[in-house]
Amino acid sequence: MAGYSATKGAVRLFAKSVALECAQANDGIRVNSVHPGIIATPIWGKLPGGSNQPIDPQAAAEAVVPLGKPGQASEVADGILFLAADLSTHVTGSELVIDGGMTAGRVTRMAS
Repeated sequence: MAGYSATKGAVRLFAKSVALECAQANDGIRVNSVHPGIIATPIWGKLPGGSNQPIDPQAAAEAVVPLGKPGQASEVADGILFLAADLSTHVTGSELVIDGGMTAGRVTRMAS
């Protein structure tokens, strides 16, 4: 997990730094990052869970996602479409978290 955490943190901060550089250059380029949570995709069938069985994204989501279900790839695509659309022309340096409330739940649990 250390390597995953380090690279995820690097991507988040790199996107913010590039967003600031592009904004200062006034070149019209906006930079944002997208951070999906548990999304129902075929990758879950390739990840070993307990007893070397594939991880069930539905069961995983029920355990940790406040909305109680895994997200769909189309929901991530919708977020990306928003960032690419003219509706988000003043959005740069942002992190779009599409995780059904997982991050919010983690922060709330840490605070209590």
